[in-house]
Amino acid sequence: MGFLRLFLALSVIAGHSNTPVFGFWGVSGWYAVNAFFVISGFYMAMVLNEKYKDLSSVTFYKSRIFRLFPTYYVGLILALVVSYSAISIHFDTLSIGSKIYFILQNIFIVGQDLAYVFCVGTSTGVCAHPVAMTINPPAWSLAVELGFYLIAPFILKSAKKTYLFFAVGCIYLLLLNGVSFPTSALSLLGEWLAPVGAANSPVFNYYFYPSSFIFFGGGALAYHLSKRVSEPSYFLSIATVLALAFTTTVMPFWHLLFFAISIPVVFKYTKSNRVDRLVGELSYPAYILHFPILLFLKEYSVSHPQYFTFVNLGTLVAIISCCLGLVVYHLVDKRVDSYRHSRDFLSARVNEGDGRYLMFSRALVLAYFLFPAIVIGGIYASQAELRAVPSKSALSLTDQNWLNGVSRNGDGFVVEDKRANIKKYTVGTVVKFSNGELRTIVRVVGSSPYLNVYLDGPALDGSVVGFPQEIEIVK
Repeated sequence: MGFLRLFLALSVIAGHSNTPVFGFWGVSGWYAVNAFFVISGFYMAMVLNEKYKDLSSVTFYKSRIFRLFPTYYVGLILALVVSYSAISIHFDTLSIGSKIYFILQNIFIVGQDLAYVFCVGTSTGVCAHPVAMTINPPAWSLAVELGFYLIAPFILKSAKKTYLFFAVGCIYLLLLNGVSFPTSALSLLGEWLAPVGAANSPVFNYYFYPSSFIFFGGGALAYHLSKRVSEPSYFLSIATVLALAFTTTVMPFWHLLFFAISIPVVFKYTKSNRVDRLVGELSYPAYILHFPILLFLKEYSVSHPQYFTFVNLGTLVAIISCCLGLVVYHLVDKRVDSYRHSRDFLSARVNEGDGRYLMFSRALVLAYFLFPAIVIGGIYASQAELRAVPSKSALSLTDQNWLNGVSRNGDGFVVEDKRANIKKYTVGTVVKFSNGELRTIVRVVGSSPYLNVYLDGPALDGSVVGFPQEIEIVK
């Protein structure tokens, strides 16, 4: 398990540096983060049903805080040292409310993922870039982890509750199929957060914390299944797989299924291996420390390219991150772990305030699940009228196949797959683009959530007629 975790951390480094690490690219950085969530779900289910079975939730919370925060603060300090000038310039551009939000989320980690969902306003009234809102950008995933830790003691001790948690995540992803992207940016703090900007689908199926439910839940379910004597419901399993088939995530659903099922087996055969355990301990420090190291070396590689002839940027970042991670592990993590695994820590009696803490945590758990429902409900309500109106431009879709919603390889464009567009964009209809070109629709293919519209004539230029340029129906 340790080598697997380090492999995933190195994959993130390769993705961020855009260079291979030790000659390999690994998996995509986004995919690696999803895999980390699956592993975390398995581990948390295991410790809550075994080591922490008879301990209070407060003890569990304290243990997770001691696990994450010391190394996080090392990475935070390193990032401030490397990028203080850029961070201070960005901080000066924020509105008063956004400055408070910036400080709090970087101190307490919580909320760093929400900067991708909500428009954090600057003094000029535009949205701040979400990456710039986090001093050490990879830490957004720690915010997602902390949210999961909050609800874990109330859910993971029961296989049924764990499945319901997984099902809620699946329902959330299915609901995203009915959302038109990009969405208008949401505002929680009124004038403190500028109500402008837009959020694309990766924000909701990757950064927004409900998208992680199926990964945390998948890992936790794998633990329960590995300990279960009776077989799970056949029909419920089939229904779950069918529902997952209609979701869109970075890690495809069938990868999730096989990866989650393999985790208990990998853990069983590596749990007693000291070398594997030590290697695994490097994964978290390497992950959280690599970004400031990358920024420093990237700037240095521009001014001194001769030093990167034999060792590329990604490999050098990985080596330094692992070496520094080893130092942090021995000087910080190992000592903290020794304390949080000690008899004094685990046998500490629940104090009188523990009941109040639990009431507060239960209220937070309720808010944790209600908040995404409010967000998605608000988006559905705001887009209700838009669904009845046909699209006036191609979708804001840019990847290796599309440029601003226009095909790079063919003669067509893509709009949202909805009834109004199906009625508007029909075979034989003539459309007029912003540059005056007239084309006739020769074929329409629906592939939810997209409607592909193919035209006669040569390929279109997405940089000219693509989103947000309007498309007019002539006849």
